Amino acid sequence: MLDWVWLIPFLPGASALICAIWGKRLKTATGWISIASMLATIVLAVGASLPFIAEPGREAWRISLFPWIHAGGLQIDFAFLVDPLTCVMLGVVSVVGSLVFIYSTGYMHGDPGYHRFFSFLSLFAAMMYVLVLADNFVVLFIGWEGVGLCSYLLIGYYMNETWCADAGKKAFVVNRIG
Repeated sequence: MLDWVWLIPFLPGASALICAIWGKRLKTATGWISIASMLATIVLAVGASLPFIAEPGREAWRISLFPWIHAGGLQIDFAFLVDPLTCVMLGVVSVVGSLVFIYSTGYMHGDPGYHRFFSFLSLFAAMMYVLVLADNFVVLFIGWEGVGLCSYLLIGYYMNETWCADAGKKAFVVNRIG
């Protein structure tokens, strides 16, 4: 029923890729592409929540995207889990994330690396969705590490400024400890 939930991290991930590859040509359109991907995730998050609103007490929904690590008795799929808590977190991440993206279009306006910033921000959102939707600790770890990498990239965005680069490294180390 909720087999389309993989679109939630996929849309910001695709936006990150578009901004990274064609960002210089698209210029400020990269901000609008990123915002559109985040607004679409709000719609998808609401769609994922509706079955749990309509049927309180409904069991969690597991979506296995593909078999991943199968060695002996160990079987780990790249899978997402949707339950009421996940739906709440999807709502928070998508709404707050969308507001951050909208604010960032004005804040970053005129910056020469505008497309690079939105590529990093979209990748951050995609990794946050992977973290929220993770069905197992391995997928959760991927989301956590992705969020840590994106924190480093966003905090150290102005890498030619020493203090920004140092703050980015500090964020990366703190994420490792966490």
